[in-house]
Amino acid sequence: MQALHRNRLNAIDFELNSHLLFSVGDDSFVKVWDYSFMREPHQVYIGHAKNINDVLYHNGRVWTAGS
Repeated sequence: MQALHRNRLNAIDFELNSHLLFSVGDDSFVKVWDYSFMREPHQVYIGHAKNINDVLYHNGRVWTAGS
């Protein structure tokens, strides 16, 4: 997954019931991966103006922390 962010990968979180994986990195993106069918598609959301250091999925919401 390191190569799938432009810069360093900083954190990941899982949502086991809906088969989602969230990854964040120094490239300011939150990437949401659907791994239920073992495919590669994902959606990218711009979350911060600078790097994102952590991600947490809780109660249907995605929380991020960064610069």
